[in-house]
Amino acid sequence: MLLDEVGELSPWSQALLLHKLRSRPPLHGPRFFASTHRDLDALVAAGAFSQELVARLGTARLTLQPLRERREEIVPLALHFLRLALRASGRSFVSVDPDLFHYLERHAWPGNARELRNAMLRTLAANESGTLELADLPDSVRLGVMAASQASRASNASSH
Repeated sequence: MLLDEVGELSPWSQALLLHKLRSRPPLHGPRFFASTHRDLDALVAAGAFSQELVARLGTARLTLQPLRERREEIVPLALHFLRLALRASGRSFVSVDPDLFHYLERHAWPGNARELRNAMLRTLAANESGTLELADLPDSVRLGVMAASQASRASNASSH
């Protein structure tokens, strides 16, 4: 069972989850995977998260850098999500304008892989021509790239 964004749980929800975890023998209950973008150790230190819950969930930890720091994974993930979207939509094939991939690589992806997946679903849904183009990208991606490009140009201009 995936507990997404466990770091956002209220104290009441943490207590409820901890109660459930205490009531089941560890080897006979469901397996839990918890994800969060928050630093649970810092939340525990601040008194905002249960140390016992972190201990029960934290048998093994896997830390992934944000997608914006793993640029080399963006295009392969986009292609994977595109294949899934094609299969779900019943479409067999689309071509992709290479500029679209360059745009994807320049976006900050604050929503990480989930945002990329949704962007690919929306891009495919917006397309009618059979060739995915920049115009098919969601506005949030296009505008995010444009804003980042403008900020970069402004930063470069002020440093010269």
